[in-house]
Amino acid sequence: MLIFTLCELVADRDVESFTAVRHSVNEIMRANELPREAADLVITYTSGLTEWWKVFREKSSSVRAELQERCVARAQSLGVTYRVRWLDELQFWEIKFENWLRLNRAISATRQLSSWADHMAELDSELRVQERLTFDELLGRRPDIDRGAGLGAIARLLHRGHALADLEMRVISSSTILRTVAEDKPDVMQLLRERAESELALLPAPGNAGILDTQGSRSRRGRPGRPPIVASDRVPAFETWPEPDASMLQEEGLLHQYEARKTAVMLFAKHESAEEIWSQTHISKDRAREFYKKCLVIENNRMIGFYALIPYPR
Repeated sequence: MLIFTLCELVADRDVESFTAVRHSVNEIMRANELPREAADLVITYTSGLTEWWKVFREKSSSVRAELQERCVARAQSLGVTYRVRWLDELQFWEIKFENWLRLNRAISATRQLSSWADHMAELDSELRVQERLTFDELLGRRPDIDRGAGLGAIARLLHRGHALADLEMRVISSSTILRTVAEDKPDVMQLLRERAESELALLPAPGNAGILDTQGSRSRRGRPGRPPIVASDRVPAFETWPEPDASMLQEEGLLHQYEARKTAVMLFAKHESAEEIWSQTHISKDRAREFYKKCLVIENNRMIGFYALIPYPR
């Protein structure tokens, strides 16, 4: 599963999210009256389509004909595509796998740095000016950034689709060329962020708005690398959560994904079952839990709220 997720899914800009956690996939299969071995991956695309994948190492292995027929029929009834994949299909998978492992290591090594977001923005700005730079050239333009921290920032840019590189034919090195992503439209995330800041500035004081900012409302204090979040017993009503402008999300084709995430969060908060969350949103309960926790993060003494659910445009 790790090979397929890193080589096929992480770098695919059409993939919105995927679930590879065994018990989460099992829950989804069980909710659809299928045996747990029916699928290994659940993938959601930015178009809103969903696929179930069963993955084998060799072509000699496959799903039993009877089970595959049953899975295909059930998937079609839900508007889902069922696929059987084999590792043999992936050309140069060893190189792809090694490259994504290196990028993951760089990200993990810098996760607890408070400056990684600033480094990302600074290196992204340099790359946008030049359009094509090697790793060494890009890092050399910002000697004030520690090289290890810079590598972590570049890895994040590649993971999030904000930069491009050949990760399929050659192992990453200092001479690997980085390229910008051609964009014919403005930075959607920046526009949404600016809109969020302006709207938050108009909100009443956090305590009055139900968006708590007292020390007693926070949890996970003193844990490095983790942002403070609203304590579970002090979560305000959904009506008071900050929420982005739906019209902008609609214009950028992000509204469908945002609304599915919002519904999943609200169902999770109401302690609905994994089956119910999946049937309404095609989002696993584990994924809904992650989204819920992101909504509770406190920044500048305010809870982020539904702004945490804005999908990254790809």
